[in-house]
Amino acid sequence: MAIFWLFLLLAIVLSLANWGIILFSIVDTVIIHSAKAILVYKIWAALAISAVILSHAFFYQIMYDPTISSRILSWVNQHSTVLSVWLSLGYINTYLVDLFYIKEKYTQYELLQYRINVTSSTIAMFPILNIVIYHSIIEKMRKNAQLLSTKELIILYLKGQLMTYLIRVKQ
Repeated sequence: MAIFWLFLLLAIVLSLANWGIILFSIVDTVIIHSAKAILVYKIWAALAISAVILSHAFFYQIMYDPTISSRILSWVNQHSTVLSVWLSLGYINTYLVDLFYIKEKYTQYELLQYRINVTSSTIAMFPILNIVIYHSIIEKMRKNAQLLSTKELIILYLKGQLMTYLIRVKQ
């Protein structure tokens, strides 16, 4: 369970780093560039990169633990994710897509034996490229459940709520 809390802590640090870069960019357009501003950019960028690498490492540990991953999916099913998506600049959705896709595609035995295709998991972590993963999830779910129209699914994707919707339909 400590891995889960470390993952959340790193997700918060990453969100703060991303928001810091945005705020510094806004301030930097108003104020003349200085050596201090460049140093601040470098510090925030290093913090963001470190948080990304470490959060990915903790996330993959979470994927292999069925109790933690099921708790995350049930939490998403029961709570609104609008604030967390907004605060993380949509970054939390990439983790949810990857978690949901891997848990649906592979059994726990395959995960523990490392019999998985890492390419699809990597594609899921990139916001525009993960449309391919969303498409495969939606096609698989349309066979078993009634989903919204394609237009409504695109609107949910643009709002950052498509993964939450798919998790709720699956549950």
